[in-house]
Amino acid sequence: MKHVALALGAAAAVVLCGCHGEGAVDSASRTRVEITSSPATPYVGETVTLTVTAHNDDLAIESIAIDYTDDDTLDETQTCDARAISLAFTHVYAAAGTYDVRAEVTDSSGTAASTSTQLQVVIPPPTIPLTLTVEGSSPQGGSCFALGPPITCPDCGVLVGTSAPVPVSVSLGQPYRGTQFNVNQGFNQWPVAFGSLYECTFHATVYAGEPGHGHVWGNGSCSTSSLSRPAQLDCNIGIAGVVQ
Repeated sequence: MKHVALALGAAAAVVLCGCHGEGAVDSASRTRVEITSSPATPYVGETVTLTVTAHNDDLAIESIAIDYTDDDTLDETQTCDARAISLAFTHVYAAAGTYDVRAEVTDSSGTAASTSTQLQVVIPPPTIPLTLTVEGSSPQGGSCFALGPPITCPDCGVLVGTSAPVPVSVSLGQPYRGTQFNVNQGFNQWPVAFGSLYECTFHATVYAGEPGHGHVWGNGSCSTSSLSRPAQLDCNIGIAGVVQ
């Protein structure tokens, strides 16, 4: 399993937003423990990040272990040495259902504290929304354009960058999962800008997923330049693959 550790200062408060979870204080160890999940309601086959935060005013926390299904087996343990700690565990659930996730925290005295939370894992919907975002940039401050569909109308351009990116996004609809999907976006630049030759670098990214489940499905880049000989004033980015 992948994991990430973030040790906080002794007097620091651990703040996590946009997630779901519950906390508890063990009277023996005086350790506060909380579990949060992202996404809050994961899909079957989707990686969920379960973050365990713990705080003890008096003693260092030495380990955090997690049981993904509350079957009395600790599936993964991470070690640490701080009075305030936040550790992330990742897991993929293969079946839909309600799972009791339990975390056990041990302090430097050997005393353990634990808490648990319920996690609802659901079957993903049959379709998934896709969004295309494009941007461009020119170190010389030239004008960089996205040309034609799907960003804009045929033979129409929209500014997506000068010296700094100007991102533009458009919905690509909701194709069915497991189907092949292709998107191609054109870009161009003027031969000169403010009397100067220049170059543009373009990026296109397709994001997939409902709110809370978004991820990068595909991306690409291309470039144009009136500095080169011959000048290259047009380029295209094609992104293709199976929708998941």
